[in-house]
Amino acid sequence: MAMLSKTQNEYWIRQLKSGDRQIFTQIFHDYSELIYKNICQLVTQSGDAEDILQEVFVLLWNKRMSLSENTKIDGWLFNTSYFKSLEYVKKEVKNRLISLDVLIVGDDIISNDVDLESEIIYEEKLQMLREGIDQLSEQRKNAFVLCKIEGKSYVEAAAIIGVSATTVKDYVKVATKLVKKYALINDITLSILVCDMVFKK
Repeated sequence: MAMLSKTQNEYWIRQLKSGDRQIFTQIFHDYSELIYKNICQLVTQSGDAEDILQEVFVLLWNKRMSLSENTKIDGWLFNTSYFKSLEYVKKEVKNRLISLDVLIVGDDIISNDVDLESEIIYEEKLQMLREGIDQLSEQRKNAFVLCKIEGKSYVEAAAIIGVSATTVKDYVKVATKLVKKYALINDITLSILVCDMVFKK
C-alpha cells in the first residue's frame, strides 16, 4: 500500500480522538493484513497471531486520546505488534522451560522453582539474539530488521535500502542463517527454544 502521508496521518489522529469508528475501521482495513504478517514473523500459531492482532487494534482505540498529531499510526501499529509478539514469545519460551523439570544453561542445571531466575535467563537469551543480529553487516541487518521484524515486503525494503528486491531477499536469507548459527554456537538452548520459533516459516 502507499505510504501514509503526514496530512492523512494527522487527520486520522484527529478523527480517532473524536471517536470516529469509521476511520478506525478504515485503519484496520488498510493495515490489518500487514500487521498480521508482522506478528507472524515471531508468532507461528495463526490463532495466537490473530489474538495479538485484535489486541493491537483494541489498544489503538483505547489509547487514541494519548496519541499526538506527530504519532505515525503505521509506525505505532508495527512497533506495538512487534512488542506484543515479543511478549508472546517470552511467555512461550518460559512455558517451554518450565515444562522441563530444570533449566539447562550451558553445562549448568538450575532449578526452575524461582521465577526470577527464569526471567533473568530469558532476558539473557533475548539479549544474545539481539547481539547475533548486531553481528550482521549494515545492509544485511537493515534488510533483516525491515523484513523479519517490521514485516515489510522485499520490494518495500528495497526501496528504503536502495537496492533491488532480489538483493534484499538474498540479504535476508544469509542474515537468517548467520543469526541461527550465532545462536547455535553461543547457546544451544537458545537455538532450540527461541530460533526455531522466531524464524520458522
